[in-house]
Amino acid sequence: AQTDVFQVRRIVNPKGVYRDYNNSASFHVRMMQLEKEGATSFDAVMSQGPWRAYVVAGDNNFVKLDGKDEVEGSTRTPIDFNIDFTGTIPESQKDTKARFAVVRVEYHNYSCVHLIFVRQGHAPVRLYPGSPAWHTFNMRTKTSEVSQAVDEGSLFRFGVWDNPLDASGTNYTHKEYWVNVKPEDFANKYQRSSFKMADRMNQDPISWNSIGSKAQTDSFPDVTHDGRKFRVADIEDFVALRDATEQGYGILYGNDATDVQTDLNRAYGYQRDESGNADGTYGMRGCFAYIGEEGNPLRGYHLFFPVGASGYGHRKHAGKHGVGTETFNGVLRYACGRVEQNTTASMPLFYDLYMRPGAVYWARKREVKMVYDKEKLSWVDKGTLIALDINYFTFDFNSLPATNIFIGDNSDACFVRCVDR
Repeated sequence: AQTDVFQVRRIVNPKGVYRDYNNSASFHVRMMQLEKEGATSFDAVMSQGPWRAYVVAGDNNFVKLDGKDEVEGSTRTPIDFNIDFTGTIPESQKDTKARFAVVRVEYHNYSCVHLIFVRQGHAPVRLYPGSPAWHTFNMRTKTSEVSQAVDEGSLFRFGVWDNPLDASGTNYTHKEYWVNVKPEDFANKYQRSSFKMADRMNQDPISWNSIGSKAQTDSFPDVTHDGRKFRVADIEDFVALRDATEQGYGILYGNDATDVQTDLNRAYGYQRDESGNADGTYGMRGCFAYIGEEGNPLRGYHLFFPVGASGYGHRKHAGKHGVGTETFNGVLRYACGRVEQNTTASMPLFYDLYMRPGAVYWARKREVKMVYDKEKLSWVDKGTLIALDINYFTFDFNSLPATNIFIGDNSDACFVRCVDR
């Protein structure tokens, strides 16, 4: 007997919807897909067979779909409905409370599943027993975070709070759309000799070498702001988060967004300009780490880690990490090692690794990874871990060795996420 198998494209738009504590504006869901890798706009998903959407996890039923618990549609129709927020969080609880929900969409005759993560309120959250209180936002300066989860924040060289590389301008491009990327595009688009600092935008930019870097053996100092004490997340925090959660990848829409974006630059490109203004209707790519265990009272609780408006949340100290001939400093690129096409690899995955999206997040300090060797009957040093690696293309969410993001004691620049002290 013959069986027809249909390959379904990865759905990332939308993947998450966030609201401030006092905002209950509805969001119009239209499930979208890119018809091909080089496409510059998203198209509506037409369900081949009936579809339905319903809330599978949530705090106190604060989310409805078109005012109901479940919506549905027939075959060959777009997946189209509204996420409605019922009520808001009292202002007195805005710093301590956040509400979470997950919308499950079943389409193509209910055979395919897409999850949409919903959040109202931005208070720090403990995701699992023993979890630190994870902050919702990336750091922008030594004493401040960004104000929206769709904002990538600043890039920091290791241990250096005083020179935060501002995100504005990092998505500058000589190409109308960042598709069909070639190795030489990076030198034109992402090579910069000087950088604006997020806490002194009215001053002249400074050079990469002037930013400085602490040694691998050092650490990020703790932070005190408005009476609150917090620290950069440790490797142990990242590993525990990885082991306690599942991960989903896609586009988040923030407080001002009420509909999906179809243009590629708008769907991916939330970014402040040098005056601090941003179009809040734009989306941001990233990774959702969520509690997925059925029956868990915290099911659906999650964190979002942006990969940046460019898709590359990482600036390399120099091109000489691994393979490649680049020598300039500060290039914006996710890939730590491979910086050009790999024409000798037997696995196609590595041919264009240099252009793939992702982000790197610093840990507070390095940790030595020890593995017990049963043959040698001893513990073996397997490297020094110092960051979280998020590969948006291969769905990887893991720790990263220091050798990938240091040359001697000169570090790359990466994002920072904090937890309560």
